Amino acid sequence: MPAHQSSVLKLKKMRDFRFGGIPYNFAYLVHRRTGEPLHEVCGFSLTSSISGKHNTLNSSISIVEQLKLFFEELVLWNNIDWRELSDETILQYLYQYRYRTKGMSGRSLNLQRHAIQSFYDWAYRYCLIEKPKDLEIGFEVEGFRDHIENPKPHVAIESQYISKSEFETLLTYAPGNTRYILQRNELVLMLGYFCGVRTHELTYKHNFNVDDLLNKLELATIENKKTFELTIYGKGRGKARNILIPPAVFKCLQRFLADKGLRARFQNNLPLFLSAHGKPISGADLGSTIFRKAKALSSEFLGKKWQNRSFHSLRHTYATNLATWCAENGYDWRAHVPTRMGHTHYSASQIYVEVEALMNNRSEILSELMPTGPWRLSGRAV
Repeated sequence: MPAHQSSVLKLKKMRDFRFGGIPYNFAYLVHRRTGEPLHEVCGFSLTSSISGKHNTLNSSISIVEQLKLFFEELVLWNNIDWRELSDETILQYLYQYRYRTKGMSGRSLNLQRHAIQSFYDWAYRYCLIEKPKDLEIGFEVEGFRDHIENPKPHVAIESQYISKSEFETLLTYAPGNTRYILQRNELVLMLGYFCGVRTHELTYKHNFNVDDLLNKLELATIENKKTFELTIYGKGRGKARNILIPPAVFKCLQRFLADKGLRARFQNNLPLFLSAHGKPISGADLGSTIFRKAKALSSEFLGKKWQNRSFHSLRHTYATNLATWCAENGYDWRAHVPTRMGHTHYSASQIYVEVEALMNNRSEILSELMPTGPWRLSGRAV
């Protein structure tokens, strides 16, 4: 922020404000030039103090200091009504400006996120906004949390990247003492690497139904295609997304499901991934277990860089490769990476775009993603 914009607001302290005969202390904001209070923050601070949520002056100050930054750098700088800001815009401000440009630490970034979330919770409770905000989900998705908790986040995420040759080697060590288990485990690893599937999604009750897969394969074959889209559901609220089954996975699926001897004892209306006894697998760690066993079977994976690699590293790799595909084919990553990854916010996808750009020296993309000037909204879309 320019110097003249960095002190638009001034933090003040209210001591011994009496309500119902009880004194309360809280912090609030005023416009530095006019002295006029920022009424929304005053109302939030007073209510929080009375309710006991921020019941000490120090706790009120710590929250209001974060709101001061938010209002100065995003709301007032862009001359926009705070009620019109979307979750995505707020998260982009936190990630792109506060973290990437200003170098705010992960702990401080989370404190500011908490302050803004608390403020909007209050605003929704008192009918100042029509819909609640959810700023937590942007920090829970993989990648974003790595970013704010690791002192060298790009190094941490880049260390998870598994090259094509490394993956091919890993695939040769897929465990399995029967033909079914071996091919099942190979498919699991391929779905992580080529489709970005999470380990818990492999055995989620609505995913990878054999009948559905057979129908998809048959239709694609009739249309002379070697790929198709498949809807899968995530954990929690079961959010749906479409993954693209590429030719490499298509071929393995086709061979796996066409082998009558392989699947003769299993019914078609069951999930794809079953135990050796033909029973649905209920646990959420199938992918993690297979990856760990494959890694343990070869000394090639005992090096330092493999110590922290897991099945989820395949998903990190998929996202990075997807960013490469967008860059090399002229596609806007915003239209592809969040959709295929199932990210709610662009902020999570942007991490992989940055990592890919750093790995491949894409200066144009880096300059776009890492602005050095004031943080402005792009256009007026909020």
